[in-house]
Amino acid sequence: MISKYIPCFGVALAPEYEVKRLAAMGRNGWHLKGMALFGVLYHLEKGEPHSYEYSIMLGKSPTRELVSLCAGSGWSLIFDGAAFQIFRAEEKTTPLFTDLQSKVEFLSAARRNYVVIAVAALVIVGLALAMIVAMNSLPKNDFTLGLAVVATLILIASLCGLIPSVMILCGITRSMRKI
Repeated sequence: MISKYIPCFGVALAPEYEVKRLAAMGRNGWHLKGMALFGVLYHLEKGEPHSYEYSIMLGKSPTRELVSLCAGSGWSLIFDGAAFQIFRAEEKTTPLFTDLQSKVEFLSAARRNYVVIAVAALVIVGLALAMIVAMNSLPKNDFTLGLAVVATLILIASLCGLIPSVMILCGITRSMRKI
């Protein structure tokens, strides 16, 4: 089977754009198989042209019950990431969210979760920066060098949590404003 990888331009920031893009790829015979490189690349597989619809749910992994409910409505879970899921269905399938209230409730819950993550990561970033600044006034020795390395690693790790969380929050907020 022939496959290729293409960049994802922003599931978190522009899910509406990405679902249209994936549907267009399907009409050209390239179907989403999954994602690679931490959700940065789409993994597409060559097949017969087909008109699929895609839907992206921003938020943590869905429960088995939700996946089963979606499957009963004709939606297959194609990718389950830590921050978003991609579902696929035949063209003209009933949307995952049929009323605005359920969509708003889902997005509001996801936004609350990511606010907590973003705030926690921001606090850790602040503490790591404070450690780095404070170490500049300490005498230079192996111990302070080790602390500087640890503080830098904590800073990098917390930024790896903060940046995606803020991007997802922006995408969720953008989606909620369109409702």
